[in-house]
Amino acid sequence: MRRIGIQLGFRRGLRGDPGIPMQILWIVAYLVTAAFVVLILPFTIFYYEAEDPDQPKASKQVVEAVKYTAISIVIFVIFTVVGWVLLGTAQVPIENLYFSANVYNDGFTDYSLVSYANFVRGMQGANDAQLEFQVTFILYIIGVLNLGGVFCLVIFGGIGLSALPVDLLMAWRNRPRYMTKGAYQMYQEPILDRSIQLLEVGYRMKEKMKRTGGQPSGGRARRAYNKFRKDVFLLEERFNTLEKAYNRGIGPKLLTIIWAWIQLVLGVVAIVTSVLWIVQIFIVLIIKVPGNVFLSKMFNTLDAAFGLFGVCAYGVFAFYLLWCIFAGNFRFGLRVPFLFSIHPMKVGETMMNAFLFNTLLLLLSAVAVVQFCTDAFNAYTRLTGSDVIFNTGIKTLKGTKYIWFYYPYVLIALTFIAGAYFVVYPAVKPKKDKYGFLVKAKDA
Repeated sequence: MRRIGIQLGFRRGLRGDPGIPMQILWIVAYLVTAAFVVLILPFTIFYYEAEDPDQPKASKQVVEAVKYTAISIVIFVIFTVVGWVLLGTAQVPIENLYFSANVYNDGFTDYSLVSYANFVRGMQGANDAQLEFQVTFILYIIGVLNLGGVFCLVIFGGIGLSALPVDLLMAWRNRPRYMTKGAYQMYQEPILDRSIQLLEVGYRMKEKMKRTGGQPSGGRARRAYNKFRKDVFLLEERFNTLEKAYNRGIGPKLLTIIWAWIQLVLGVVAIVTSVLWIVQIFIVLIIKVPGNVFLSKMFNTLDAAFGLFGVCAYGVFAFYLLWCIFAGNFRFGLRVPFLFSIHPMKVGETMMNAFLFNTLLLLLSAVAVVQFCTDAFNAYTRLTGSDVIFNTGIKTLKGTKYIWFYYPYVLIALTFIAGAYFVVYPAVKPKKDKYGFLVKAKDA
């Protein structure tokens, strides 16, 4: 029966009669994603990383970008080809059901036939088997991308499921409030002192990095650079909040006030959505309750009411998971600056490196989110193009199939650990007063 379903899925690609070859479109989309992740975005990132403000030379940046991109492509190709040769075999479980043809007659009902088949399956010679086949190289490339995306999903997504609601609620709690001119001047002083300290640190760091081609060399220098970037970001946030609160003595603008309360509403919605995601993961991927349950049942019910309702609800939960990955990435970079650099996205203030990094993270994570949603909502996504690609081809690859079994447990564990941590330490900043500012700037 499983083999029939596999053949049907590969041939049709969609539930029902497909008007669009979705499986081909999925593969094309993933190949374009691979081109961006492996070639285009790394080249662009290396190009901007090689920029030297004191000696701007486009030719030097191109040479550096081509050199490092070529190295990364060679490593990717070697890793992928070797993995495909050694581990590119899919092992799909199938069930062998045996029954004698002369047993069936008009006097048997369907229930009797199924009972007889199940009875014979337990006999000698009727064991479960595996269907093995070599996957295509293209499908294996998608699997490699998915492995990288799963790392982002488990680490950042696990943290983000708890961090995103906390961040939204803390943004509302620390919203700009009206302050007098005297209070504004008082809170300017520690910001000015801190900015002078960071300018001195930044100047010394720049002088050191001039000797190493404009980049931090060694683990110690990289950790110091990441911490410096974190401190600058937090200082900018404090200054922007101060300016919004004073706003020439008339208090926060109306849009700032409205946005703060919208963040409160979004925070409550995020709490509900994270809880629903956690329950769905427990039911389907950990407890493994079969059938059309919880959110999958809701999607199917919405589809029965109107065709787009279920798809839109499914998309909301998928995009929410991507949002959580970005929130987790940002929180992880702020909490552990010596291991990971922060890449904040701010309207009109986003550095090109941060923009490119987040684009790379989005593309890599999107592959894993599609696979994860296909698993978590399996009763809703069965026999779709993504279900065939991931559950038949990628999840059954020899040597990696155990990753797909255990990673939901790691994801849930990180979600609860991060949630407990954020309950105790919800804010990244030190203790603040009623205006949301430090009374005294800390030393660098």
